[in-house]
Amino acid sequence: MKREAESFIGKFLAILLTISVVFVFISIGLMGFIGVIKVGSYYDLVYVDLYPSKISNVFYFAWLFILIYITLVFIEIIVRMLMKSWDIAQSLKKNIVSYSIQIFIGIISIKILIDHYFNRVEVSFLGVSLGVFILYLVIFFSSGGHKGIDDLEE
Repeated sequence: MKREAESFIGKFLAILLTISVVFVFISIGLMGFIGVIKVGSYYDLVYVDLYPSKISNVFYFAWLFILIYITLVFIEIIVRMLMKSWDIAQSLKKNIVSYSIQIFIGIISIKILIDHYFNRVEVSFLGVSLGVFILYLVIFFSSGGHKGIDDLEE
């Protein structure tokens, strides 16, 4: 099934997302996780104190990413349940409001989570903001939340 964006904004956002995702996958493939950390530390977005053994690093970061994922899913469930209980229709504008609320709560929650429980990782507020925004941008387009983009042009 072919999905088509029906407006200039939809096409522009789809192209921007595609280029971003391709760039991220190519950069991760070329540099690896350690390279991404080095780039983040160069721009003062993240500082990571690695363990001497690779297996310890794998478990540490796997646990970090699992908790971030669980946090974002939990926030999405709560916001979706609140929107459904308040009988808010699922239009594009409501999806954008929903994702905006989720991004705001997600940034604060993940920053607190990392600061309190992961002492080997220091992430700036801008680093957490960029990470959460990119995650929700991917979720927004992959879930079909961008459908009805023409509503914004009215």
